Amino acid sequence: MHERNCSIAKCTQFSKPSIGSQGFVRGRRGIDFARPYRMMIELALALCVQIDQAAVDRAIENGGKYLIRRLKAGTINPAPRKDAPPGGPGDEDLQKDEIVLYTLVYAGVDESEPEFAKLLKTVLESKIESVYRASLQAMALEAIDPWKYQGRIAQCGQFLIDNQCENGQWSYGKEVPLDAWTAAEPVTGTKQRPHVVLKKRRSGPATGDNSNAQYALLGLRACMNAGVIVPAEAFAKAEKWWATTQNKDGGWDYRMGRTRTEHSYGAMTAGGAMALAICRFYLKKAVKGDPAVERGLAWLASNFSVTKHPKFDWKIPAHGWVHYWLYALERAAMLCEREKLGTHDWYAKGAQKLLDAQGSDGAWDGDRDKVTNTCFAILFLRRATKPLKPVPTVDDK
Repeated sequence: MHERNCSIAKCTQFSKPSIGSQGFVRGRRGIDFARPYRMMIELALALCVQIDQAAVDRAIENGGKYLIRRLKAGTINPAPRKDAPPGGPGDEDLQKDEIVLYTLVYAGVDESEPEFAKLLKTVLESKIESVYRASLQAMALEAIDPWKYQGRIAQCGQFLIDNQCENGQWSYGKEVPLDAWTAAEPVTGTKQRPHVVLKKRRSGPATGDNSNAQYALLGLRACMNAGVIVPAEAFAKAEKWWATTQNKDGGWDYRMGRTRTEHSYGAMTAGGAMALAICRFYLKKAVKGDPAVERGLAWLASNFSVTKHPKFDWKIPAHGWVHYWLYALERAAMLCEREKLGTHDWYAKGAQKLLDAQGSDGAWDGDRDKVTNTCFAILFLRRATKPLKPVPTVDDK
């Protein structure tokens, strides 16, 4: 990120202040100006946050090295538990192979790195049996080489569309039969890439949740980027869900008032804005200026924070799942193409918070486990989420 020079404009409405006997700033009438001047300075400094790109790069590199060390030690995943829930990206019980693989790509770890190659092999040989892991696997493989792994990405996409809920959401998902696709080869004499076209074969459960639902759309977006064509119906059903369940304040909840919280909070609202952006884009509708998207972004601006998870209260301290929140914030801002949310430079403030919080071992500790926190932090710092783009018709590599 480019550094910006800034200066504090002089106030012309007041006479030049002088220092009083007690050290207070006083004007001609003896009015105490200390507080407003201090507030002006603090505001100016807040607006002029400068991020050292070299420091960001070092932080990402050190975070990547931490993940490699955990891979070598065989400790990225928790010990299996018979009673463990399916888990999401922020849960300690989630198997983390896919999110670590995706993160290593953006940490700049080379595919020739033995631990990277071993992890990739593990992911490719694993069963596709949960929405989170299928989504993250499609994202990772698309980031590595969308054409080489097109067949496997198609399997992830088929799993996702076959597990979409009747109401347009996704739940955790369950294993479904998958065809064995092979990577599409270019048309002879050209760089044109044939597409794999998916068709929905079954319905998922009646309802799901908004965490699985947003990650599923990220996975389907990765499919489209790899030339794996998702039925428009999947995006249409998802768009209807997100558009019709937006809260009056512009945000979204986890289950829309059925359990746990009954109000909007950070990660789900970022997910809602992001999800609508994806759906509308692939349905060939306008994203910029869409009222529902704009209301969601306005909620994020009004409740902005990088030190706590806005409005999150699952009987966890207010800072709960803050790294999960920051990565959700990055996705929403990148997919909606916003450098600022209101007056907030979301990247500069979030990056500074993460740079200050990184441990000497290269990891980020705190509200959840170190591995997932470190993944979320690296993905935020690298701005891993790329803007939406049309389905590719040729190999641009």
